[in-house]
Amino acid sequence: YRSFLLFGIAYYAFLKTLILPDAFFLLPLVVVFYLELSQENPIEINIKLAAPLGLIVSFFFYVRFFYGMLAVVTFGAYFFSRAISQKKLSSFVSFLVTTAAGYLVLGFFIFKNKYDIFKYLFINNQLNFGNSVDMTLGVSNTTMCFVAVAVLGILLNIYLLLKKRSLFISVNVLYLIFIKIGFSRTDHYLNYFVIPMVIVGFLLIFNKRAIYKAAYFS
Repeated sequence: YRSFLLFGIAYYAFLKTLILPDAFFLLPLVVVFYLELSQENPIEINIKLAAPLGLIVSFFFYVRFFYGMLAVVTFGAYFFSRAISQKKLSSFVSFLVTTAAGYLVLGFFIFKNKYDIFKYLFINNQLNFGNSVDMTLGVSNTTMCFVAVAVLGILLNIYLLLKKRSLFISVNVLYLIFIKIGFSRTDHYLNYFVIPMVIVGFLLIFNKRAIYKAAYFS
């Protein structure tokens, strides 16, 4: 419970507002953090949990395709990690099947045409991770910026390997995706790397050992 004070300080220092439209796509990660951290032991993943989440994720695709893809990556990587550790793939498979089925059914109601469902998929798949074009804005990322990004990755992975291996794949995949979209265009850096990684980094402060809290603020 003492971590909530640190959470408040970190939230005010970096985010300062409850209106974070650019971080909407991290709601699945917040759910994963809840499943993993809200109790002494992680909440059990079963079909009754995985199937409804798959249906919700299918809806995310039609809010914005990017949201759906990140949700699939976040939940999929986490469920896969848990499935490997528990040697039980039913929940992971259930999540993928319900996501795909929900995508098709919801898409048919929206487009009224099965061909447009796949056209929506193929077109957005090409545009999914932002516009990787040079922006002549007269600004650029400094060398220390990239050093900080590397240090962040190292600290997160040390923590994950020591304390939360079930989140290792999810966090690292998101880390790489946010580097991709955050550095493709300099004007994406704050909204698509800094803010998302601050929220990912909240993982570090919900631990009893002071060294991990210090790692977060560093």
